[in-house]
Amino acid sequence: GGIEYSQGGDNLKICSVGDTGTSSKEKFMVAEYLEGENCDQVRILGDIVYENGISKKWKKDNNFIDKFLRPNQGLIDSGVPIFLVLGNHDVRKSSKAWLEVAKEYEAVKFPSFFYFEKMGDLCFFTFDQYHGISEQINWFSAKKLTYQPLCKMTLAFAHEAIKSSGKHGRADKEEWVLLEELVLGKMDLLASGHDHQLSDEGKIQGTHQLISGAGAKLRSIPGKPGVWGAKEYGYVVLNIQQFKNSSPSLEFDFVGVDKKRGRRILHSGVISNPQGWR
Repeated sequence: GGIEYSQGGDNLKICSVGDTGTSSKEKFMVAEYLEGENCDQVRILGDIVYENGISKKWKKDNNFIDKFLRPNQGLIDSGVPIFLVLGNHDVRKSSKAWLEVAKEYEAVKFPSFFYFEKMGDLCFFTFDQYHGISEQINWFSAKKLTYQPLCKMTLAFAHEAIKSSGKHGRADKEEWVLLEELVLGKMDLLASGHDHQLSDEGKIQGTHQLISGAGAKLRSIPGKPGVWGAKEYGYVVLNIQQFKNSSPSLEFDFVGVDKKRGRRILHSGVISNPQGWR
């Protein structure tokens, strides 16, 4: 695991987008709108490159160049931090290659397969659901001893979800064990991808589940979303305010983008009364 202390002031705008790993015109369109969003951070929620991730020789890998570097070049050049989460497609070749990418490009933040960050009263958790599940449970449990009293709002990022109305539904097997042990009922928010949709699945045992997996591909939503869902390209924007004498507040907007209708806010909500790290 790694620890990285995020930079930022009292107001923070985080743009979370998943399943971005194609070189399609839709992928470039979403990346272009993200560039104009003026995010303080971008979080890619896994499946960074389809179908099989990137190779050890990633600098010459056309999948890396065409599906990650070229579409995100504007964001990288602007210096907006891009935090990565590994998805199931990213671990098929070289997961470690992404650690090297982060060393090469200052904007790309990936200090370890899983990591923790603290910024003021906010605590961020990025999970890897495909390697070292027991190691992560032990590592984050040790961190909890130190940081639990200092985390007034807890935001988790993982590829697979606690609950999803999409084709994949909730995470299963070891992917689920990690969420059950560390996130469900213990953190304020989980943002995930995996299902190619935008959806607000509501609160599950006090943890609000958002699905943002519409960065390059779309799929129909077979289930009933907890609160709201749409088969639209886009991402979710988290607007967070921190206060000196009270808990942080978070408002989220699901943003749909397309060339004909432009940028639209499709659905909004709030994370009220955050409970911190429980």
